Amino acid sequence: MSHIKTPWAATLFLALLPIACSSKTSPTESNFRDAINYALSKQPLCVGTYWVHSFPITGDQDRLLDRLAEKGLVSISHPYPWQTRYDITPAGRATMMHSSHIVNLLMGPGDYYFCYGTGKVDKILNYEGPKTLLGDTVVDVSYAWKLSKPLPDWVRDPEVLKAAGNDAEGGTSHMMLVLTHNGWRATQDMDH
Repeated sequence: MSHIKTPWAATLFLALLPIACSSKTSPTESNFRDAINYALSKQPLCVGTYWVHSFPITGDQDRLLDRLAEKGLVSISHPYPWQTRYDITPAGRATMMHSSHIVNLLMGPGDYYFCYGTGKVDKILNYEGPKTLLGDTVVDVSYAWKLSKPLPDWVRDPEVLKAAGNDAEGGTSHMMLVLTHNGWRATQDMDH
């Protein structure tokens, strides 16, 4: 019986061939997942207080701020019987983020938000492309997402959860990715 001897260099080449062929510029679900996860890590999920431009704030009583006070994120005082004053607590400050630090076009400038986490891709559902659009190679990826860590207790309150939106713990979405020399990136990350 004869044995075929394969030079070790050829064996190593054959073993590394699949790794070399799947670069970060390849249109693969794994590369799309990495690009979307990077973009999602820059987009905190928050409960909006679009009417709050700074703390403390004095005015009419507010149901959402009252609930956040019950959770220890803001404090309440009543300087006059007809006024309610809300101020941020240390626990609230730890979750608070100014809109200038959040990459999300739906949030207004000068607003403060109580943020509770970021999303991550749970599953790539499908993608369209790659195709050329205005000279760039792009792909539109639909995906299911979930929170990257468990939902904090303060968000589980029904009034707070309502303010956070129906998809506070996950949902489906899509993102346009563009091919760069460093791999796939979300279009909203291109200027950052």
